[in-house]
Amino acid sequence: MRKKDVALLFGPALLLLFFLALWGENGERGDGAGEDAPNEVHAVDIRVVDGDTIEWQGTNYRLEGFDAPETLQAECEAERAMGEATSAMLRSLILGADQIEIQPQQGTDKYGRGIARLLIDGENVGERLVAQRLARPYDQGTRQPWCD
Repeated sequence: MRKKDVALLFGPALLLLFFLALWGENGERGDGAGEDAPNEVHAVDIRVVDGDTIEWQGTNYRLEGFDAPETLQAECEAERAMGEATSAMLRSLILGADQIEIQPQQGTDKYGRGIARLLIDGENVGERLVAQRLARPYDQGTRQPWCD
């Protein structure tokens, strides 16, 4: 048999073996780029409402554990500006994330929003915003004013 005939005979079989190895035996790609996990969250699927509220899958969620300055119902211009900065930082954290996890909690807040924890690359986003002084810890108590 000539080399050309061997290549024609075995070429497609080698190509098939290559693709089977790449996709793995369960139909999943071997490089981790297969179908999304059922709970995988993508940044483009999240809308930031304000610094402590997001919309995901048609539901508004109040993010648990921190309070951010208001943007729409701010009591002063300084609160509104800080609220816009917090919202912008939250968007930036979400868009820059390698991994996003939303953990819905039981119940709703007084406005009917769901309650959730938002983890960005394994870190609670509220803790990050509090550390950057863009938000305050919140324990469902009395809301502290943002205006002097």
